[in-house]
Amino acid sequence: MLPGGQYQNFPIPTPNSGFCPQKIVAGPDGNLWFQYGLSTSVGRLSPGGAYAEFSVPSGLAINDIAAGIDGNLWVTYTDFVDGWVGRVTPAGQVTEFPLPAGSAPGGITAGPDGAMWFADGYDVGRIVLGPFLPAGLSVDGASGTGTSSNVNGVLEPGETVLVKPSWSNISISPVALTGAGSSPTGPVGATYALPDAAANYGSIAAGTTADCGSNCYTFSVSNPATRPAAHWDAMFTETPGTGDPAKTWTLHVGKSFNDVAPGAGVYRFVETLFHNGVTAGCGSGNYCPGNATNRGQMAVFLLISREGLSYIPPDATGVFADVPVSSPFAKWIEELAFRGVTAGCGGGNYCPNNPVTRAQMAVFLLTTLEGGLYSPPPATGVFLDVPASNPFAKWIEELARRGVTAGCGGGNYCPNDSVTRGQMAVFLTTTFGLRLYGP
Repeated sequence: MLPGGQYQNFPIPTPNSGFCPQKIVAGPDGNLWFQYGLSTSVGRLSPGGAYAEFSVPSGLAINDIAAGIDGNLWVTYTDFVDGWVGRVTPAGQVTEFPLPAGSAPGGITAGPDGAMWFADGYDVGRIVLGPFLPAGLSVDGASGTGTSSNVNGVLEPGETVLVKPSWSNISISPVALTGAGSSPTGPVGATYALPDAAANYGSIAAGTTADCGSNCYTFSVSNPATRPAAHWDAMFTETPGTGDPAKTWTLHVGKSFNDVAPGAGVYRFVETLFHNGVTAGCGSGNYCPGNATNRGQMAVFLLISREGLSYIPPDATGVFADVPVSSPFAKWIEELAFRGVTAGCGGGNYCPNNPVTRAQMAVFLLTTLEGGLYSPPPATGVFLDVPASNPFAKWIEELARRGVTAGCGGGNYCPNDSVTRGQMAVFLTTTFGLRLYGP
């Protein structure tokens, strides 16, 4: 149910035919998670309707589900002889924690101490998390001993870069942390190494997050004649010295497009958009950063940025006169209309081939992010070429307040200019908080 009272139905294409979704919780990943009655699976549903389902290895019916402060979902299940608590990552990986014989875990919730608490027959059980959770990752943000790079925040072929993970201490006491790196790998066709495979984070205070400062990892990748994959990601595993679960860090390898050089101002934003699957470029290994973005393309870019790569909107029905259901953009455009992001360009049309202006972009971004009923605060007159009386002014000024844009120079915003694909990368990654690295 939308805030204005509009009802939207999301059919669940579950293989667990006959089992109904029951308890539903907001996940730490921005999705909705739920259990099925008498089923061995949990379901994940994005606010836009993208669905996935994950089963527990033991094959037992799940009793309850809750979100933990560790960024995972937690479930309970039992056969009334033995019981388990399961941890489900946002990606759907399940780890089972067996309980003592005779346990019958039921309801589960996150406690004020950060632990997971659950009903267990006539008793109450507690599973302590942590003390550490992976929090973030900086790659090539600084130089260090043994590094050889341009320090532009992106790992590129032929570089040895400083890699600085950060970890959060969710316990109630300070804890010292060290890390050991291992298993550098990536697509066949290049070589990968960890010249410095040890990190020391020192003592991390309770409830805080810290990186390894100057005592971090270095990672190197070769520069083969042929790129081993268009979307090239390397990886390595970090094992905390505290016994917490190991973390596999993914390291995107840049220089993905022939026409976006590492020194370009939009370079890191373009790589981030590509890494998140929002766009694959314009063909032939290029991105075409100077080309205008049209309204049809923008519908796809907005929804994938908001919902994730796996999102696919419902089939089109024919809402706009100039967007037939056979158009590859139709279902994306109609989903934007359903969400109240756009009413088209007038006369029952959407004008899918028209370029998106910088003024229109402000409305597209904020309504896709915040919902169709969102309205920014009144404008005050931030940009010389956008008076407060301009109907787009409050949207444009809200983007500026959020740090998404500083305008086009000289105190102006250039509201009537077309949004280039390079500018689009900046707008999308900043508005939707898309990450290139970590956590």
